[in-house]
Amino acid sequence: MAKKHSALTGADLHNPKGMGVENATQILAVTQSVNKVNVSSSFLPTDNSSFDLGSDALSWNNIYLTGNIASTGNVSGSIISGSKLHVVGDTFIGGTLTLGDADTDTIKVVAEYSGSMIPDVDDAFDLGETGKEWKDLHIDGTANIDSLAVTDAFTYGSTTWNENAGALSVTGSDFFWKSTGGGFDVYDNSDALMFKIENKMVVLGAKTTTPTATAGGMFYSGSDEWFFGYSSDPS
Repeated sequence: MAKKHSALTGADLHNPKGMGVENATQILAVTQSVNKVNVSSSFLPTDNSSFDLGSDALSWNNIYLTGNIASTGNVSGSIISGSKLHVVGDTFIGGTLTLGDADTDTIKVVAEYSGSMIPDVDDAFDLGETGKEWKDLHIDGTANIDSLAVTDAFTYGSTTWNENAGALSVTGSDFFWKSTGGGFDVYDNSDALMFKIENKMVVLGAKTTTPTATAGGMFYSGSDEWFFGYSSDPS
């Protein structure tokens, strides 16, 4: 007498073509009308690192995971496309990461960083390059820069600093120079003093003619120097 399906045992369901059923508990459901297979258990290979899930010619479409990805081998970008990999929730990736394998690859970050971005070693890596520069830089802190090279004019407060053919020009409404050392010196290319302001005294560079001394106003020292506006005789 034929048995009901619910009464079939593993021996009754044995298939000589390679499928074996351990008991009558349903763990696999095949719905042909919608081409769907439901599995209510772990899906494990019988041997480690021997079988594939899809192939180059027959690949799966989207992969949806809410748990962890554990791998002892490589996950190739040519097999799993970034546009088809969806990871929902918090994700932790340990170890050394390499993102992209050519400068034609693009990494787009939409999220915000919540940690420091620190290079692996000191003075080895760049942020941008010639022809591929970052745009605006916003820092609410201290910029510690060993060497600063500015190719265009920059604005500091209400003043604009610019350079043309080696000459520096500073544009602003007012200028105030305050020396903590008591003077302001200007030298030429040979390090010769051209102009000096020291306390109440203005000193001009070397002259070959002797001016007429004016008490309290103009004085010629006799050593090819002019003095203006001193309050006492210069030494």
